[in-house]
This record gives sequence, C-alpha cells and structure tokens, in this order.
Amino acid sequence: MSSGDPHIHGVVAYPSAGAWPSDFFDVVVWGGPELSQIGDIQALDGVLFAANRRVVESVRFDEDTFDGFHVYDTDFTYAAFLRGFKLAVCKDIMIAHKSGGNFQDSYKTYAGKFREKYKGHLPEETSDGMCEQSNYRNVTHAQMWKAWP
Repeated sequence: MSSGDPHIHGVVAYPSAGAWPSDFFDVVVWGGPELSQIGDIQALDGVLFAANRRVVESVRFDEDTFDGFHVYDTDFTYAAFLRGFKLAVCKDIMIAHKSGGNFQDSYKTYAGKFREKYKGHLPEETSDGMCEQSNYRNVTHAQMWKAWP
C-alpha cells in the first residue's frame, strides 16, 4: 500500500472564512481534475464514504482502537480492502467540509495506532513524488457548479 503523495485523490471544498454559512469556498483537487473515478484504492481518509450492506455486515468499526475523530475511516476502508472488497474514489461529487482539516497530535496518535494494527500488511514508508494538487480560493457556489463536471 502506498499512501500520501502522489497517491492522494479527491476533491474537498470548505468555507474560505472558516465558518458556516459561507458564500465563498476554497476548493482543493488532489490528483488532477480530469479523472472522475479512481480505482485500485486500498484505503480512504474521507470526508464522506459510502458502503453497501454487505460491507457493513462484514467489516465493523474498531471502536476500541479508533475511539476519536481521526483514522477510523482509514481503518474501516483498509479492513474492507483486506477482506476483498473494492474501493474507489469518486471525484465528480462536490463535497463541502466544515473546515480545511488539521493534523494535530490526535491525528498522529491514531495514525500510529493504524500503523501498529496493520504492521504486517503495510510496506516501508516511502515518498516517491508529489501528487498533482490544484487550489481554488474564494469560489462562489455558482462558480463551483459551473467549473466542475
């Protein structure tokens, strides 16, 4: 499994001023805007992810290990991948998130728990380049819908 740059794909919009309601958004597109769906994904760190009933009945959230806000989604989706379910990133849905996110100490703690839990499945950490990332600042609702396929 490779993670981080250049293996990041997705689209997220969040309020330019950092508060709701907002008329202006900052939009970040990872991995280039030309692909609407990315396959061969092994895990997701998501603002939104959806799963069908078969996945939910087969894979449970690890609430004991991931009892906070971060990495529970990556754990759930990687467990689904390891059980043979297919994952994909859909980039033709515009999602507005409450904030641009943060990677404070709690994120690092849960990321460490993830690495420990899956240490037999994860390769050595490597970085082999930077993903394509586009940033759009102070975009209106109308501009987002007009520009996005």
